[in-house]
Amino acid sequence: FDIGRWANSAITDDGGTYTVAVREGVYKIGATGIEQGFSNEFSNNRDFDTADSVAVSDDEVKAGVDFELTRGGSISGMVTAQGQLLSRIEVNAFEIEGNLWIGGTLTVNGRYKIEGLPEAEYRIWAFDPEGNLASKFYSNGVTLSQSRPVRTINGADRPGINIDLSRGGSISGRVTGDSIPLSGLAIEAYESMTGEWVNSRVTGASGAYSIILPPGEYHLREFDAGGTFTARYYNDVDSWNEAETIAVKDGSEISNIDFSLSSGRFISGQARDDRDKPLNGVDIAVFDFDTGAFINSSTTDRKGRYKISVSPGRYRLAAVPIDSVFIPAFFDNAAGYNAATPVVVTGSKGAEEIDFSISTLVGIIAGR
Repeated sequence: FDIGRWANSAITDDGGTYTVAVREGVYKIGATGIEQGFSNEFSNNRDFDTADSVAVSDDEVKAGVDFELTRGGSISGMVTAQGQLLSRIEVNAFEIEGNLWIGGTLTVNGRYKIEGLPEAEYRIWAFDPEGNLASKFYSNGVTLSQSRPVRTINGADRPGINIDLSRGGSISGRVTGDSIPLSGLAIEAYESMTGEWVNSRVTGASGAYSIILPPGEYHLREFDAGGTFTARYYNDVDSWNEAETIAVKDGSEISNIDFSLSSGRFISGQARDDRDKPLNGVDIAVFDFDTGAFINSSTTDRKGRYKISVSPGRYRLAAVPIDSVFIPAFFDNAAGYNAATPVVVTGSKGAEEIDFSISTLVGIIAGR
């Protein structure tokens, strides 16, 4: 209950009944019926903060935790480009409180309708999966904070939330590592003034990428989810403050924004549980010790081992297990992020045996 992390889930059967297994603890139970047009709800109340908690002991069957879901509201409209209706454009709703994604759909003949939205305010975002048009928030916003909120009412539709997309401008280039083309790496674009994410693309087999953006000024960042290559900003720098700003205009085609990466130095180690068993699938994240900027990450293998490429510097490391029965940990058993022991990587060597001992939780809150 005090941690606020998802614990487990189940799907109702044809009779609407469910059974979900949990460890001993105190929980909040949530039900979601967005795909059927119903609002999310927690036990005896839609809001997480005021929902009833449910205490469960080992081997106890806690029956009667029932839900009466409310028909949610909906948001509908059209997506166009130069007056032409567009099909197969993704339209997504984000709840303003917490910026949480709530639901989404694809346009059909230029029209969309997102149903099952609890009564609240939302920001609506249209995105072209084919990458031919610049994404945009309603109304005419480039980033989340620039968008206009849309309020829903349970059981009612909010029509006329139309978004007109434009061609924008393109940034393209190529990513190589140790002079070899790199595929599957993310190229992320952030607005240079606010640092807000705007769009991202993945490099192809030849290491090439092309990303469409609305007019504005951006910082580009390369990120290797596998952790082999150090995350870098354009033009060949490690930090946001050093990144080169790229100005995009409608119709502009900016090419040769290339990234040349090297595997650099490595931080390596192992994650084990409190019974000394190796843990697979733990996300190890690296942050700049002084600025807190996210640098790189990797996931532990079946032997609990990981290896992450970084540039020389000082870092904080966090371990986030995929299994919610484990508590996220910081290097050297620190009590939290601010107390984490610095990991120092010099120009001559990396950092080895940066290990984590991860404990299990006693109680978890259920909720999604």
